[in-house]
Amino acid sequence: MKLNVFFSTVFLLLFTLISQAQIKRDRVEYDDEPKQVPTEKKQEKPSDVNPELIKDIAKKVYFNLSLGGNFGFAGSSNYSNMGGNLQVESISYGNGIVLQTGLGYNFSNSVGLEINLDYQLGIPISVIPSKFTYYDSSLAQNLTVKTELGYSANILKINPQLVFSMGNTSRFTPYFKIGPVFGFSTRYESNKHIFTPLNYNDSIVQEFKYEDVSGFGVGLTSNIGGKFTLVENAVFLFADFNYIALNQSYEKGSMVSATQDGISFLNRISVGDREYVYTKSIAANYSPSPYMASQKIMEYFNFNSFGLKFGFIFML
Repeated sequence: MKLNVFFSTVFLLLFTLISQAQIKRDRVEYDDEPKQVPTEKKQEKPSDVNPELIKDIAKKVYFNLSLGGNFGFAGSSNYSNMGGNLQVESISYGNGIVLQTGLGYNFSNSVGLEINLDYQLGIPISVIPSKFTYYDSSLAQNLTVKTELGYSANILKINPQLVFSMGNTSRFTPYFKIGPVFGFSTRYESNKHIFTPLNYNDSIVQEFKYEDVSGFGVGLTSNIGGKFTLVENAVFLFADFNYIALNQSYEKGSMVSATQDGISFLNRISVGDREYVYTKSIAANYSPSPYMASQKIMEYFNFNSFGLKFGFIFML
């Protein structure tokens, strides 16, 4: 009987110890499990950009593409060469074929803003040849000299403009534009001299070509024209007349070609005679060097023009 009590007591103690150990182990495993923290459902913030506002702005934006021509105009100037005076009439570098594109925005039916970019491919200007006779001491005889001049320039223009629409019908809207123009150009000049001895039929032909680079100028443009509706609120055809008041100055230039009877002799001409830089003033003690670019007084070249162009407007 005592043994049974003893074994029962021992068994009860072992069972109690085992039960407590199991409880502790379960508690540790439970603590090791990741606890799920209740998350608050985030409220999505309303978008700062109103889609309807974007659509409304987009309806007022457009771009244009056009092709046209400019016709230069200017006063007269004098050209002197080897004792002969040549009267040069209406020299302007504004002549050329113009390709233009730009973006615009209509603030209202009456007022808008455009930023246009156009490239003008210059049309050469040929001057009526001059002809005169002079005595050449190296040949000890008189020579007849015929001089032909040619000028042209290519120019890139940036042109922001205010646009004022003057009235509106279902198909036609007249407008007026005005704004500054910023021009960046390259100028070309050619001089051709034909020397003919009085006692001979054979002639000597010399031709020189020059190129001035880094041209820049600021001027004013204005346009008057109208647009015709092709597709309602989508596509328009436009035509306008334009006026450009613009002068250009250059940083430097060079002789790029020198030939006599078709044979080049450019490499026999010194650097000082081939290359030049424009400056606002030349020092009184300036002495040209055959090894350095020479200095020339800065000139302002005329790019004034009237023009006509046709193109399309596409609403976005």
